[in-house]
Amino acid sequence: HLREIIYDQDVINIVSRVKSIPVLPDVYLQIVNKLKDSSATLKEISQIIFKDIALTAKILQLVNSSFFGLYRKINDPVQAVSLLGIETIKSLVLSVKIFEKFSENSLNSELFTLITKHSMKVAEISKKIASANTKDIMVINDSFTAGILHDIGILVLSTEFPDFYKNNVSLDLTNFYSVELNHFKTTHGEIGGYLMALWGLSDPIVEAIALHHRPSESKESCFSPLTAIYIANMLVSNDNQWDESYLDRIGVTDRINDYRKLLGDDYS
Repeated sequence: HLREIIYDQDVINIVSRVKSIPVLPDVYLQIVNKLKDSSATLKEISQIIFKDIALTAKILQLVNSSFFGLYRKINDPVQAVSLLGIETIKSLVLSVKIFEKFSENSLNSELFTLITKHSMKVAEISKKIASANTKDIMVINDSFTAGILHDIGILVLSTEFPDFYKNNVSLDLTNFYSVELNHFKTTHGEIGGYLMALWGLSDPIVEAIALHHRPSESKESCFSPLTAIYIANMLVSNDNQWDESYLDRIGVTDRINDYRKLLGDDYS
């Protein structure tokens, strides 16, 4: 079912026109390969990361954010890696390199900044929501990764069709889905899901990205990264047009107000 969604002909037609799609970053591949070595140490993994100044800065920024609520400032990159965990680090490597690649293009700087900030907010809240619902570390980590990457399709499309986005899409993120669907016959969700599938990311992450605006099309009936991403994106975007049938199916309808409290003052 997921493949039918992301390998839709409209999606393939759009992606085939894109002139430049970023490849998986070398740092990410190095970390993945290092993790295959059972004897790999945290220090060895950290040394790979610290070759990249932008990535190191982003890691320190995240670990010192209100999201973690630490009582002291962390300046030691090795300690930061230890606190964040390897899966979170892998997600950050992907996001920093992807967003860095797109920033090199002629993408509208205001839109780029908006998507970057929004994606990090959704990732943080998604992880909180997932943590409140399950102890499954894979679901929690996948929710964070999908949160970072859920709007990557906007960067792909707006880089290829900058004039269309400049003239037709508002910068409050409320009308992207409907405008894209009307014009392209597909949306940034499916485009992003397709790209992540090509990269070999797991099905739960691909599904969360592809269906974060239409979760009812998922066949799942239990909490998943899609649930976390959908709710987080709705809350961060301050959108009240909930897909109640999906929330009822998953059994979280009565928890929305509790999730809203997870936003905190930073996102209210």
